[in-house]
Amino acid sequence: MAKLKKHINQGFGTAQTRFTQDINVLVENIVDVDSTNDVFNIVFDAIESNISGIIITDREGIIKYVNTSFLRMFEFIDKNEVLGHNASNLFASKEIKTFSDIHSIIDAVDGETEEFIALHKDGTKFFVEVSSSCIRNHKGLVVGMMASFINITKRKVIEAKREKLVVNLQKANNKIKKLQGLIPICAWCKNIRDDKGYWYRVEEYIHKHTKADFTHGVCPECNSKYLMQSDEESDEESDEESDEESDEENDEESDE
Repeated sequence: MAKLKKHINQGFGTAQTRFTQDINVLVENIVDVDSTNDVFNIVFDAIESNISGIIITDREGIIKYVNTSFLRMFEFIDKNEVLGHNASNLFASKEIKTFSDIHSIIDAVDGETEEFIALHKDGTKFFVEVSSSCIRNHKGLVVGMMASFINITKRKVIEAKREKLVVNLQKANNKIKKLQGLIPICAWCKNIRDDKGYWYRVEEYIHKHTKADFTHGVCPECNSKYLMQSDEESDEESDEESDEESDEENDEESDE
């Protein structure tokens, strides 16, 4: 029994379009059940316990069945909140007017699944991956549609963050490239010439090409070389002023 459920769940998770074939194989290979009702009870239990959200509609797209995972994914409390409603209302895209449009879009991209933006019960949006298939009767006529939903919102968020990181890295790389190559700089004043022939101070040039801002300080070498020299000059000037004042006082005393 457990092996049987696993087989059905794997069929939903990988290729929803093969659901009908899987059911036929399932029925042909069941040997430990007593009646057709037992077979359908097993199938129903497998669908109900599937981790994917599953819905079944009629040909007009009116929802006839939803499993527990679907209710949890779309944040509904009771099945009666969605049964009898058009499945197209589950999607945010205005292009989806009927549930058949979902099947057509998936077929158009030549794949088994396609990504859509769906709506929670409260109207908030989230990303889903959808696979769909037709339900046929014993005559081979299409009598409804079935779809499987997987919530891929977390995956999309991670992808968006990764794309943003790539863009930021590319921007940073472009800024770095702007300062590569030979940069003409004056041997005396250290101003830099741009490609148009204009000269800029180093700070202005780098800010223009990288948007970096500068704060000014004094390095230890310049501190010892210039500031200490300035202090010595100030001391010398003070000494000279003191000497001049002393000379003036002596001259005044001599006059007296």
